[in-house]
Amino acid sequence: MPTVASAQLTVHCFCGKRYALDRTLAGRKIRCGRCKSVLRVSGGGRPAGSEERRPASDSRPARAEAPGHDPYAPPVAKTADRLATSRPDPGFERDLTAEGHVMAIGLWTRVWGVLLGLYSLLLLAAVAAAGLVGLVVFVPAVVMSVAHVWVGSHLMQLRPWSRIGFGVLAGISALGASVNVLTGPGHLKAAGLLGLVWTGAQLWAVFGEAGARVFSAEYLEQRAHDDTRVPFWRSVFFVVPAVCLAALLLLALCVFGLAFVR
Repeated sequence: MPTVASAQLTVHCFCGKRYALDRTLAGRKIRCGRCKSVLRVSGGGRPAGSEERRPASDSRPARAEAPGHDPYAPPVAKTADRLATSRPDPGFERDLTAEGHVMAIGLWTRVWGVLLGLYSLLLLAAVAAAGLVGLVVFVPAVVMSVAHVWVGSHLMQLRPWSRIGFGVLAGISALGASVNVLTGPGHLKAAGLLGLVWTGAQLWAVFGEAGARVFSAEYLEQRAHDDTRVPFWRSVFFVVPAVCLAALLLLALCVFGLAFVR
């Protein structure tokens, strides 16, 4: 441990840590024990705690050192402000239920976009066969596929702008369901009604009070300090689509199995 006499150099780290070092370390590099930054020990500074001595005949006032003269000295006020704003609030509580709902909705939005992309690939043959009519169907399918994947991916990351994108996609889905309810046959009316109910529930989860809170800047800033895993697979917005998709796959396997047996 250096003595008061030997600890003549003071080195400041950008994280606010200060070190008193022996002058024999001048020109070398050290690593900060707090933030692990590499610091160079400057040998041109004044000894720590000492005062500049001038001849008695020199009556000039002492020159004030310009702030920031030491390139290794951090801007104290700015560093303090940054640490104060980034410090986690001990009373902060994450709403894992609301986060799970939003992440589950984002996941299935992305899955639906992938399914639309596969449907678009199947339409390639129809485009070649049907000409302009097939092209009119193919282009919107591709656009909607890309939009769903893009919005769903960022919705899972709780990006605030993705709420607006999801609202637009949900509005288009609700419009199609309304057309089925008004003009479609009986089975399409039932499917359209279920689609409207499901879309409304999703909009409530994303734009409701709890959903608006998890997208707020204060919530996201505090959430960055907490690495708790969100159990989105327990959300009703994950379970219901998963069960429906599994039932459709099982039904398709049964139909193909019966056709193969015959």
